[in-house]
Order: sequence, then C-alpha cells, then structure tokens
Amino acid sequence: MPASNAECDVKQAFDYEKDQQKSVGHITKLIIGGSELAADLELTKPTDFTKHKVVGAVQKLTWDGGHASKISCECYISTPNKQKVAELLHKKLQKTDVIFNFIVWEYDSVATAFYESFVPVSDLKGLLIREDKHLKLELPETTPFSDVPSPEVWKLLFEVRPQNLTQDITLATAHQKNIVKTWGVAVG
Repeated sequence: MPASNAECDVKQAFDYEKDQQKSVGHITKLIIGGSELAADLELTKPTDFTKHKVVGAVQKLTWDGGHASKISCECYISTPNKQKVAELLHKKLQKTDVIFNFIVWEYDSVATAFYESFVPVSDLKGLLIREDKHLKLELPETTPFSDVPSPEVWKLLFEVRPQNLTQDITLATAHQKNIVKTWGVAVG
C-alpha cells in the first residue's frame, strides 16, 4: 500500500512568503489523554492567505496507508503547549487516547495553486503507541527551534494507532485529484 509522507517547511509556515511553493502543514487540533493543547499560533493558509489559529506547524507526517497502521507526526508547538506536554510526560497518564486533526498543503505547478494533499475528513481518534513501556510522545530538544526566532516553538513527536473505528483521510495527488482512504477498523 502506498505511503503518505508529508515533509513540510516549518520556517515557511511561520514566516509565510507568497512567492514560495513549499509544502506547509498545520496541526489544527490535538488532545492527549483528555488534555487539549491550545490553538495559540496564528499561521497562514497558502490557499487564500488568511490567518487561522492552530496548535502547531507540521515538519513531517507519515502514514503507510494501512487501515491499522500508525500515523507519526513531528511538529512545532508553542511554549505553553510544550509546558503542558512536559507535565503530561511527568504524570502517569490514565488515558492514552489522542484526538487530532491536521492539514497539509502542497503546490501543484500545473494548476499553479496550492491544494490540500493530506487532511482527515473529521477529527481522528487514536491511541498513543507504547514501545518498551514508553509512550511515543516526546519533546526531543532542549532548545527552541532556531529557524523561527519568534514565537519560540518546540519540537513535539508523537505516534498513534487508530481506535477501533473507521475514519476517513483525504489524500490528493494534485489540485482537485482527491482520494479518500480509511484509517482504523471498526470492531463489534
């Protein structure tokens, strides 16, 4: 099954330049174990240049396309959200459920337009992956991202597997060339 890998330009997400055709992605919602991260960053949509509030800027999103396959995310979040995640990491999480949403835009040089290339139809519901007694949720860096001097942002990594229900993700190969694929398997 073909993988969906989105490599996005974080600097472009924070310092948007209209004449650049670099891929950008936004985390629009992220709730971890019942704790919602704030949509406290204002970033530009490349399709219409409007600003919207988001949780973070995507650096990399990967999904190998399988119904039960994990989705891995590398993104940059604000200092208050980093502090909230650090608190979650120090606590013993009672729940490892994750609700999240994102949008990745790529540029179509034939249509000369940005398009949504990787976006869930609605909020995705997953569970943090556990490996060797450790949840795949981490703040791997001790310093903020130097390519974005303001606001101060921090790298967040997380990996989730789907909950026991079917959820749809829209993938696009070009402007107005969309495919909807299923993530998750319904049980019962």
